[in-house]
Amino acid sequence: MLSGAVAGMNSCSLDYPPKVKMGSENVETPTDAAAVRSSMYRYARLLFSGQANYWADYQADLVNETNYSGNRGGFFYRWTNTEKNLDFVTDWEAHYQVISKANFMLTNIDDIIASYPANAAALKNYKGEALLLRAMAYRHLALRYCKDYEPASAATDYGVPVKLDFDPVSPSTGRENMQALYKQITDDIAAAEALITTAGSQNAVYLTRDCVNAFKAQVYLDMHNYDGVIAAVNALGSTYPLIASKSNLEAMWLSDTSTETIFQFQLTSLDLAAAMQSTDYYQLTGTLDGVTTTTAGYIPEQWVVDLYDRDNDYRWGLYLYDGWLGATNEAGSVVRAIQLRKFFGNTDLRVSSTSPNYYNKPKVFRMAEMLLSKAEAQALKSAPDYVGAMTTLEELRASRGLAPITPVPATQDAVMKAIRDERVREMIGEGGRLPDIKRWKLTVTRDSQSDMPLGPGGHTMTIKWDDDKILWPIPQSEFGVNPAISGQQNPGWAAPAE
Repeated sequence: MLSGAVAGMNSCSLDYPPKVKMGSENVETPTDAAAVRSSMYRYARLLFSGQANYWADYQADLVNETNYSGNRGGFFYRWTNTEKNLDFVTDWEAHYQVISKANFMLTNIDDIIASYPANAAALKNYKGEALLLRAMAYRHLALRYCKDYEPASAATDYGVPVKLDFDPVSPSTGRENMQALYKQITDDIAAAEALITTAGSQNAVYLTRDCVNAFKAQVYLDMHNYDGVIAAVNALGSTYPLIASKSNLEAMWLSDTSTETIFQFQLTSLDLAAAMQSTDYYQLTGTLDGVTTTTAGYIPEQWVVDLYDRDNDYRWGLYLYDGWLGATNEAGSVVRAIQLRKFFGNTDLRVSSTSPNYYNKPKVFRMAEMLLSKAEAQALKSAPDYVGAMTTLEELRASRGLAPITPVPATQDAVMKAIRDERVREMIGEGGRLPDIKRWKLTVTRDSQSDMPLGPGGHTMTIKWDDDKILWPIPQSEFGVNPAISGQQNPGWAAPAE
């Protein structure tokens, strides 16, 4: 029996998880377990959409803040955050809510399986999904609050607190090291793989066996296990052929359907109140049918704009768009600006047929990302395969309308530059740039489109992969509810006075 009688708290204490109540105090039947499953997915969806992705990308070198941002994300963009920023509390709590709900499912689901043998197959899938969602939440935390995983220092680098049971009176937990954290993640993956039997399918909205391999590829890339990345991507087979036309690429975002989406969270018009929009990148102020202007709070940097082949790349006009920005420059006129239009929104989720509302099904695993990771692994493995890496990369490029790179890159530096550039073109706005900067050990300098109505500062700053503030701080409120993390704040951030 799963008991839901748990006290809720304002902070995400590991000792006192948020209250989880799915219509009854006790979860005893397959129907009750299905309700918990739905709750897990709803909460996990928040980690991969809207502000959860904005903040990390604002902090990186992809976009410039305009004077229309309303300071939404401005502290991240300008690197003026403090450890007291409630955005960190929101983010931290959101991750541990998912972990709590997964632990809630896992606590005694075996008892439900034993009581309902006819439902055992579905219930075992639920258990596997809980394990995989928990692992996904822990990895997502690591990408924000921890250094890049380095095998040589993982045993001493801080991870995050790990909690595996749903018990409001268990002892508080200090930060695990990165080696232990990723061991837990890979252990959860292995356990999930033994339980999830749902075959992979395009545009899946529940986790499948192919999602296990896709997540392996992400985790192994974090761990610099390059052979593991290649094997995991190869295991996906031919189920997810790449899009081969501009219209089909547009459909991936305007209708959330494509041949290459491995998993995306479900989102219907009934879910919008509990979902995240993508309004800061492209906010119309006119109508779809007339001449429109936008009040985009953030626009791509010039170096990002320059990466796209305007004549041939299918993503030009879909991901990036040349349009009027409804703000004034120093000369006092509306300006033409390249804007990020990728998240214009699923047309089926609009409240009005003529007005976008910027909602999409968050895409967690896409074949395009898998090929980018495979190419990187081929280039960086102990016996580098530069020809193989470029073959993998060109498969993606061709699907986006691009001709092969000439001359063919043949050194590690040249191959990795091609891979890094393509990852920006394809994955822009999806929240991965800051972890990429850490993983690739980059020092980057922002630049801006000329004559833009920019916000108050930060537009030419240099960002270093090892800057203390590239790691987010453990929220100060967490120290009050989890004394085991005393003395374990990230460098450069303050902890509460003891």
